[in-house]
Amino acid sequence: MSRRIRVEVYGKDFAFRGLVGNPIHVTVIPKWFLPGLATFSIPIDHRQMGNLVEIGARVVFRDTQTKDQLLSGWVARYRVSGPAKTGTIEFDVVDDFIILQYILGWVVPSAAITAQGTAGTNWTMTGPAETVIKEAMRLNGVERLGLPIYMAPSLGRGAQVKARLRFQSLYDRLIPVEDGAGIINSGIGVGVRQREDAPGLELYVWEPRTIPQVFKEQSRVVTSWAISHENATVTRAVAGGEGEGQLRLLRERVETSLEASLGWKREVFRDARDTGDPNEMYERADETIAEGGAKSGLTVELSEAANFQARPGKIWIGDQLTMSLGGINITERLQEVTLSETASGGYTSRPRIGDRSDDPDVKLGKIVRNVLRKLRIANSQT
Repeated sequence: MSRRIRVEVYGKDFAFRGLVGNPIHVTVIPKWFLPGLATFSIPIDHRQMGNLVEIGARVVFRDTQTKDQLLSGWVARYRVSGPAKTGTIEFDVVDDFIILQYILGWVVPSAAITAQGTAGTNWTMTGPAETVIKEAMRLNGVERLGLPIYMAPSLGRGAQVKARLRFQSLYDRLIPVEDGAGIINSGIGVGVRQREDAPGLELYVWEPRTIPQVFKEQSRVVTSWAISHENATVTRAVAGGEGEGQLRLLRERVETSLEASLGWKREVFRDARDTGDPNEMYERADETIAEGGAKSGLTVELSEAANFQARPGKIWIGDQLTMSLGGINITERLQEVTLSETASGGYTSRPRIGDRSDDPDVKLGKIVRNVLRKLRIANSQT
């Protein structure tokens, strides 16, 4: 039987080592703006075991029908079990996207660590999301660290975002950009994969699509769903800026309408001693209130059908899907796809909408409340 998921083995130098043509099982989980994961197992006497246990070993997973990369990354860990005659070894591969969590954004990327105070307290940039993240990667990943990361010239895609870096990881400060819309909400997708034409990685950008069909429970595409809601924990924030003791700058932000709805005041302090700009202090206070805001969650499990196939080139992570749940149409992004294959069970694809149970999105909170209201009405009439 031909396999749907191709497993390619590479060394830390990106040189091809061979194929795992007959894994016992393989599961690949690409994720939207999170490092994906993959797991596969082979007999311990497999010809590729020696290559796979080398430090820095790499694996690329490919769809044999579309030829697209599903995920590429490093072998993060492995587990061996015996007895030797029937023993197996299982490998966990972490998505190359994780490099964004291990590259820091320096204030002055071109200067030594001892000269980081020569250009203000932060590296800042405002512009299209694609331009911002590629420039931050170019300065810190390519030029400062010398990593083999290729990026096509920016096409200026995505909404305007404002980035601020001070030795935080590129992921922590650029993906959910704390000042502005955030790259995750800017209208573009960002991924990292192994290059096809040269050793190294590629940071690439694409524009997710909006799928016009409405998927319903009756169509058996929607197999299960769950929602959750948590009330706000912060209603006012005090930001402490530069200075010490009586000379310290202080600013306060208060959400009076939120306090009125909760019937209580919940106050927290935000340390912002790296700035003396009152506007930036207010931004920090706003960030703190947003972090403690009401949170809602939506998770929808989907299954493939004739009119719904999750794969590159058709419906893929980041695409906007509309589902009918409890009579309410909900449009959300496809957050992840679990692709699995075994020798005995064949190939399966299980997409999922919603990978978080605590999303602060106000729109999502309204959707959750509307679904609950619709269900209450339906139940009261039965």
